[in-house]
Amino acid sequence: MTVTQSGAEDADHAARFEPIIRRSSPQERVIAWGLTAVGLLGLAIGLAIMAFGQYRGMLACLAAAALCLLMGYLTLRPRTVFDRTGIRSRTPLHSYDLAWPGSRDDFDVARETGFALRIHGAAPSVQATVRGEKGAVVLLRGMTTRALTEPRARYLMEEDLDQIWAWAASWGLVPDEDPKSNGTRGGGGHGPSHP
Repeated sequence: MTVTQSGAEDADHAARFEPIIRRSSPQERVIAWGLTAVGLLGLAIGLAIMAFGQYRGMLACLAAAALCLLMGYLTLRPRTVFDRTGIRSRTPLHSYDLAWPGSRDDFDVARETGFALRIHGAAPSVQATVRGEKGAVVLLRGMTTRALTEPRARYLMEEDLDQIWAWAASWGLVPDEDPKSNGTRGGGGHGPSHP
C-alpha cells in the first residue's frame, strides 16, 4: 500500500490538501515494471529478427512481447484515489467514480478470493469495498491488507478505513461520525494532510 503524503507542516504554512492514493504493493509494481521491460526488449528483438527475414520468429517474439506489455499494464493500472470529488477506483478493466458515501458503514472489508489470493501466497488477505450510490458494491483496488491471520488482516484494514474516514471528515468531505462516543473507530490520526 502506498500513500501520497504532504511534507512536514509548520505553523507558517497552512495545511495543503493532498489526496490519498492506494496502489498495488511495491512487489507487484516491481514485477509489473519487469514485465514491461521484458516486453520492450521483446519488441526490439522481434524487430531485429524481422531485419533478417525470419517472420515466424518475429511474430512469436512480438506476440510474447505484447503479452508481457499487457500483463505489466494490467498490474500497474489498479489504484484507488480519495480526494475532494469522491473516490476513484481503477480495476484492470473498469474505472469507478463514486461520491463520498454518507456513512462510514458504507465501507466494508471482504476476504480476497480467487486468482489474486493464489498469486499472493498463503497468508490471508482482505480488500476494502464501498457501497455505491445505486447499492452496488465496488472493490477498492490497491486497498489490500495481508496478515498472519484473517482477523488481524480485517483489523488492519478497518484501521486504515477509519483513518481515511477521519481524514475526509477533517476536510469536511463527509459527516463526522462518532459510533462509540469515543471518536472515530480507529481513534488514530487524521491521515496524511488535515486542516
